[in-house]
Amino acid sequence: MLYGVIIITHDVQSQTNISLRIHHPAMPWHVSDSVVLDVWRYYLCDFSCDNSIAGDCMLIESDTTIQLTCNNELSHVIIFSMGVDSLKQAKPLYSGDLNPLKNMYWTWQSGYIQLKAEGKLHRPNGDW
Repeated sequence: MLYGVIIITHDVQSQTNISLRIHHPAMPWHVSDSVVLDVWRYYLCDFSCDNSIAGDCMLIESDTTIQLTCNNELSHVIIFSMGVDSLKQAKPLYSGDLNPLKNMYWTWQSGYIQLKAEGKLHRPNGDW
């Protein structure tokens, strides 16, 4: 499991609403001359801000804004994980962004897909 940490400082001590904007290129995404991605989706989970849980799992697939409310501090530490943890894998929630209808769940393998990338590879002979 991968983890991310963001540290935000400001000069007013008060409860803070923070918006994290995740920007992705529009699909299809031309990664290089030979690779084009049509699908790029992944989970960010277990957001916490200043040791208080601020959210569950979010499926990220394009421009996404995540809203968090943090404690009365001058500095905030936001922690999150990339991917669905083993507890949620073992006991799927089947709701919200973890709903299997979002096409991010392996029914034959019983587990969530952590990252989904689908696209085309341009071969040297000109074929896709």
